[in-house]
Amino acid sequence: MKRLSASKYQTVHEYSLSNFVSEELVRRFCRTGRLEAIKIKNKWVIARNEKIAGYEPRLKAGVYVGLNDLKKGDIQTFLKKRGYYQG
Repeated sequence: MKRLSASKYQTVHEYSLSNFVSEELVRRFCRTGRLEAIKIKNKWVIARNEKIAGYEPRLKAGVYVGLNDLKKGDIQTFLKKRGYYQG
């Protein structure tokens, strides 16, 4: 059996602290495949340089960058909040 190097991998707790996301969110991303991880018995092990695929957090300033503007039909505001529109 192959041994995993402790310097190359980290636990869910270590990953959550270093990337400012909750432990449950990290476990969910491991289960769904958005985060490449190895499960050993009942623990997930994640490579140190691994990033979450397609994760875009909400802004902390109270502005929700989401689908509400699109639902209203305001595409320009949606693009401005994301930094794509210069109008």
